[in-house]
Amino acid sequence: MVEAGKKVNYYRLALRRGKMHRMTLSEDDRLIGEGGGVFGYLAPMFDSMDYECTWHRLCLEGSFSNCKYEVIVVATDENLEALLTDEKLSFQDCINLLKDRNYFRKVNTTDMLLHSIQGRYLWVAVLVAGSKMDSQFKIEGFSVEFP
Repeated sequence: MVEAGKKVNYYRLALRRGKMHRMTLSEDDRLIGEGGGVFGYLAPMFDSMDYECTWHRLCLEGSFSNCKYEVIVVATDENLEALLTDEKLSFQDCINLLKDRNYFRKVNTTDMLLHSIQGRYLWVAVLVAGSKMDSQFKIEGFSVEFP
């Protein structure tokens, strides 16, 4: 018999707790942005309560027009919450701190397997690069599956 896994969802109200760079929340709690340049979202930390947790899958739901998007996922047994929620750190500084650890990265992919990362605490960042002034996106949210 196969045991059902667990899932954490980052949709609507949960998106409010993240750190945003140039993107905003719509009235119906979707992450939105338009125009050229880089936009970013760093989700709040998720604690699996299991050291060396193996993560399974991330599914991103959204629409992207004339944009490139990148998902960065970090799992670590070290709690980085105090460091990454420091208001003195810029959004890019937070991304650089995450990339100093073992991370998983995918570009323009909505469904990804995360088997290569392990750790109790999970961080997810979504970066969107608009290529033109008519670039626009709307992120409904994302979910992460784990054992």
